[in-house]
Amino acid sequence: MPDFITSLSVKWKVILPVAVILVAAFAVSAYVLTDLAARDLAASAATTAETMEAAVDSSLRYSMAHRQHAMVRSLVARLALSEGVDTVRILDAEGKTWAPPTGDSGRASPQAARHIRAAARRPQGRERYRDAAGTHHLLWAVRSEPRCAACHGKREVLGGIEIAVSAAAARRRTEHALRRMLGAQVAAFVLVVLAIALVVHAAVHYPIARLIRTMGRVERGDLSARARVRAHDEIGRLRERFNHMVQQIAAQNLELARAQQQLAQSERLASIGLLAAGVAHEINNPLATISMAAESLHESAADERERNLARAVSDQAGRISEIVGQLLSFDYSRPPALAAADVRDVMEEALASVPMGEVRISRYYEPHVPRVRMERDRLREAFANIVRNALDAMGGRGELAVTVGHCGGEVEVSITDTGPGIPPDHRGRVFDPFFTTKEVGEGTGLGLAIAYQVVRMHQGEIYVRSPAAAPGADAGARFVIRLPAAGRSEDETRA
Repeated sequence: MPDFITSLSVKWKVILPVAVILVAAFAVSAYVLTDLAARDLAASAATTAETMEAAVDSSLRYSMAHRQHAMVRSLVARLALSEGVDTVRILDAEGKTWAPPTGDSGRASPQAARHIRAAARRPQGRERYRDAAGTHHLLWAVRSEPRCAACHGKREVLGGIEIAVSAAAARRRTEHALRRMLGAQVAAFVLVVLAIALVVHAAVHYPIARLIRTMGRVERGDLSARARVRAHDEIGRLRERFNHMVQQIAAQNLELARAQQQLAQSERLASIGLLAAGVAHEINNPLATISMAAESLHESAADERERNLARAVSDQAGRISEIVGQLLSFDYSRPPALAAADVRDVMEEALASVPMGEVRISRYYEPHVPRVRMERDRLREAFANIVRNALDAMGGRGELAVTVGHCGGEVEVSITDTGPGIPPDHRGRVFDPFFTTKEVGEGTGLGLAIAYQVVRMHQGEIYVRSPAAAPGADAGARFVIRLPAAGRSEDETRA
């Protein structure tokens, strides 16, 4: 296919073939209509000539019977002046012109006599012929009647009436009709093409152009762009599919960003675990010595001041040991020992291990929850860390809502508090190790990081939701954990 055709827009690819088809259709119709007009003009001329012939024949018979030759000659002269008529003649049987009188009136015309005899032999008594100049001649034979016998004897054919129709006049009328017809067809063609162009522009070109602009926005990274669906035709369905595709791309990008964030988080936690595993032995041995020395000093202290100092050293050594133990939670070099268990039981154990104070607990556990393959102690520790974080956020009072359910082959755990919520600029860092908003010495910032690592170790997913609150109100935070349900062989769903 030529390049100039492939480079055309859809609008012109529709309009040009339609225009070519219309031109061909108009050309054929013009030819047919021109032929019909010519035939109609010829038929009209024949009808006019027949009317003239009837008038001349009637007048001729009357004038001959009453010897009023001037009347018929006057009629013939007037008819000869009609538009489109060249001549009107009355001929005798030998082809001599009887009326109107001319210079050749007494001269016989063998050709005219031959046409008169030919007309007499036809049932209609009429003969058509065209001369060298292209003039159409219609000749009627004048047959004898009984009253004509007195003058003409026993002749059957007395002569003829000849009417010559001008070819030039007929041609002018035909050309005039053709020009009017062609003008009307050109006007109709222009109007039809303009109408088609407007319809194609509105129904095809404009919607596609808008879709291309929307595609350009998506190509530049704006995945919020959507094509407006106004109709349910092919272009409307194309827009719907485009919107669905962009929506899927946006969802996949969001999922990819979340996966990349989780991967980066897991890598950071794994690095901390490797570091902790490497230095734990080097730290624990001196800590054990410090702890034993602090206990010995506490027992042999001479006064209360020395005992307090020894107790402080022992407490801080214990705190260091606890932090090292938490750091070792990030070391997953050994494979976890997984066994199918009920998440609801593990959640109850976690709630029982944390002092609640004045916090009210509301539980909603679905009656039939699939079991989960888990390392029970570590998952209980993850739940307990999230609960402690919620209690700290609420300041020891408020309401903690815990739900356990399942959907689509996953068990979902939700822990929601009524605290002040998490600021938007902190939400992306809540699972980072050592990130905390507490005062120095009040927290290590490892609880949620450990919970994150435990959930990831179980091939699960954890995220936080904290809606924006009105001024002076508590927005709260909602932690959601999703864990894959155990297989059928291990899943003994319990009410």
